[in-house]
Amino acid sequence: MQRGFFTRFWVIGYIIGALVVALGIFVMFQQDSFLHVFVFLLGLFVTVSSIVQLIGLSSYKLNLFFHRTTLVRAIISIAIGLFAVVVPLTAAKISWTVMLYLMAAVLGLSAIISLIDAILTIKGGNFRVSLLADGLFSLIVSILLFAFPKEIGTILLKVVGIVIILNGLFFVVMASRGRALSKRIASLTIEGEGEVIP
Repeated sequence: MQRGFFTRFWVIGYIIGALVVALGIFVMFQQDSFLHVFVFLLGLFVTVSSIVQLIGLSSYKLNLFFHRTTLVRAIISIAIGLFAVVVPLTAAKISWTVMLYLMAAVLGLSAIISLIDAILTIKGGNFRVSLLADGLFSLIVSILLFAFPKEIGTILLKVVGIVIILNGLFFVVMASRGRALSKRIASLTIEGEGEVIP
């Protein structure tokens, strides 16, 4: 299907590819705005994750200490997550580096508690994969934020930009193949029409 499309509309493929590559280059230089979006997405993730764990807390069958610890952590995470969501929307003047460190600390704390809760659910015969996945993801993001607080926006932008550019180049390559194939088909058609049938 792709080959058929690019064979007939290879010019459109070139145009789309060029536009996508241009978009990727544009994205790579939007550090400040992307950092705001990144903080917003982190806050949204922390909020939703905490709400989900808060809803399922009663089914985890944790002991009293970790039940209360998870409850307090969820409430604090929701508050900080909502703050991180609201701040970019209000365009408040705040140090984004401090905000990232705060999110890193919250994610680190959430990761530790989620991983402990996951271990306890295993021992209690009520293992929750969501707790383990949430804990591992939070831990990885927390480590990255602590290690590269100022560079995280640039790093992510470069990664996203490169992915977009590669997609654009894919369109260009497919359009080039489609163009070559269309020329081959056209030449075969002309040769076929030129044959004399006895």
